[in-house]
Amino acid sequence: MYHQSKMIFLPKEKMSEIPTIMDSSVLTEDRWTVYIPVSGLEIGDLDIEMNNDTITINCDVTYNYGFLKRSMRWNRKLRIPKGLDIGSLEADLGEEILQISGKMKGK
Repeated sequence: MYHQSKMIFLPKEKMSEIPTIMDSSVLTEDRWTVYIPVSGLEIGDLDIEMNNDTITINCDVTYNYGFLKRSMRWNRKLRIPKGLDIGSLEADLGEEILQISGKMKGK
């Protein structure tokens, strides 16, 4: 499955208006940030890889739902914008959102 997030360009004063229902990517003059809903997942459920100009996030989790065993798998491929300082990339997993961000070069 290939999923491309929507790119949203917002001025800094509008950064609080980030949609949280679906994946979103925000590019400002000095920073790129991606928000991915991951409610109920833990760090061990996710595998994040970077390869050239792409970040791939894989999820593979199995859980019990009553007497049934359920599995969930998905992946997201995100294209890294040109001009991003790869060394500045950071990932933070909150209760409901995975946030990946980095600084733009020269900013």
